[in-house]
Amino acid sequence: GQLIAEQDLADALNCGKVYAAGVDVVSSEPIRSDNPLLTAKNCIITPHISWAAKESRQRIMDCTAENIRAFLENGLACPAVETLVFVWVLQEEAAALKLLAGLEERAEILRVTLEADDAVLAGRVSRDIAAGKRAPGSVERSLSYQKFYPGQRTLHLDTSRLTPEEAAAVIAGLLGR
Repeated sequence: GQLIAEQDLADALNCGKVYAAGVDVVSSEPIRSDNPLLTAKNCIITPHISWAAKESRQRIMDCTAENIRAFLENGLACPAVETLVFVWVLQEEAAALKLLAGLEERAEILRVTLEADDAVLAGRVSRDIAAGKRAPGSVERSLSYQKFYPGQRTLHLDTSRLTPEEAAAVIAGLLGR
């Protein structure tokens, strides 16, 4: 989404400064054909799948988790990789724990949940819809995710009063960058 400067991430991936990236949110949904992440090296882009039935979502999540785990493990095996930043919206704590299981022995895991109050979130998503970056109905879907975040064992960052750049700076600070 707007937290990531997509061209900068694509450039960093292509030159090897960042080994890999996995995203399920892009600046414009549906993704535009000229999005630089589509041709970036070691970039996995998957769609939001909140509309799917729970059973379908579980099958997709299991398959996706296996692929992502393999991707992360390969990145962690590379001695030149210092940091892997993995940005993903995971509404279910169990899915996050399954995905990251065992990786904490090989790398420091920093999980951050970006939160905003309902009014701020609705405003941001509405602006994205008006700009053609998200589909109609995204406000309701985004608001429905809010209930999943409080119980997650992550660092919770309230972005209600932060710009995307400020939120990124806070996360970079947590990484010591």
